[in-house]
Amino acid sequence: MDTESVVTDEISTNEESDSRVSEALDKYFSSISSIIGKENKSVGEKKQIDYFLSKRFLMTAYNNLRCFDPSIHEHKSITEKLQEVDKLQNAYYNLNDKDNVPEMAFEIIFLRSQEEYNQFVSDKEKYERQLSVFKNQDSSLIVEIKNIEDEIKKYKDNESKRSLLENELKPLKGKYVDGVEEIASLNEKLENMEDIKSVYTEKYYQAFVDELATLSVEYKKVLATILNHKAGELDDLIWENASKSKLIREYFCDAGIDGEYSTKTYLNYYINTLDKNKLGSEHKELTKFLNYLIELDKK
Repeated sequence: MDTESVVTDEISTNEESDSRVSEALDKYFSSISSIIGKENKSVGEKKQIDYFLSKRFLMTAYNNLRCFDPSIHEHKSITEKLQEVDKLQNAYYNLNDKDNVPEMAFEIIFLRSQEEYNQFVSDKEKYERQLSVFKNQDSSLIVEIKNIEDEIKKYKDNESKRSLLENELKPLKGKYVDGVEEIASLNEKLENMEDIKSVYTEKYYQAFVDELATLSVEYKKVLATILNHKAGELDDLIWENASKSKLIREYFCDAGIDGEYSTKTYLNYYINTLDKNKLGSEHKELTKFLNYLIELDKK
């Protein structure tokens, strides 16, 4: 084979690899694309809050407010926004999991989308199940045959009884031999099976991991932007409804919480209620978020 033919074959192989990998990833990302497609249209110059910095306290504030006025959770606008955030967050963390464990991602996203691999797994599992059945059967037969043989020894002087036992023993031995042959045949099938997982891993794994990493960065960036937007919307909805609640207004008044009805106001109050002798990572995280909100207001 000349050099040109070798190069052509290599290019063809690489193109097939890229095509299969892209097809599997396109299918996987299609569900995320549908979420992004719907939500991305609403992301503009509206208020945004760093979702990953704000989510813990935002939900703490929301749950605390619900304690004073449970009806706040009955507002459809809030519950729908919480569902939207949950769906986006799950998509983000699902991508993160796949990035962190590429071997698992390759198995779930790529291998399980390949017909040859699924057939390989199906056949292997079938042979292994059958093998287990015949091994268990022969183990039982060995015991049964041994018991009958011991009985035959007891009747060496009783030809009639011995003959009955030998007639009973013969089909058992035949069944045992058949089982041994089946076990040998199944072991041979398993040994001769081409390990599709190993073949596909060698052929497609690196291309898959590289493309997954690139796409994950792009998708996570878009998801994070949408989540920031949704966090801003949720923040506005929570405090818009809280400010209209007589029970929550009374709570603010009784607790001496001064300022507008907002996450920043409530966070500042919340930090001041923490036990100063037990301040740790939570206090640092909350203070970081408060400073972020203060800087956000300056923009």
